[in-house]
Amino acid sequence: MSDDADALATMAAVGLRQGMRSSSLRRRAGMTIGVARDPAPWMKAHVDRLAELLTEFHGLSIPRQVLRAELARYLTDCSSLFAISRFEARSHVTEEMMRQSAAELARDYLRRIRTDTV
Repeated sequence: MSDDADALATMAAVGLRQGMRSSSLRRRAGMTIGVARDPAPWMKAHVDRLAELLTEFHGLSIPRQVLRAELARYLTDCSSLFAISRFEARSHVTEEMMRQSAAELARDYLRRIRTDTV
């Protein structure tokens, strides 16, 4: 048995003695089935799509950090509104939502530009 397997077996034995459920043990060991361990690829793909929509339809190039914050805010708002997790809120990020968000971002961005230059 490898050192990793020994450590996992020890963690499982201790956890079971402490009354932890097996799903909690799997989560702590990073073994959750069907759930992406790293949410960054999902976020990166959607930020890229939002940037693409802004460039294509509005001719704007907004920093990715701003777009990422906007998408994260949407996930937080959606999860609060529907009393679901942020992970489950991802299913509410649709192409239509992305288009509307791009339009709102462009409108707000252009409004800020006008007020800053006046």
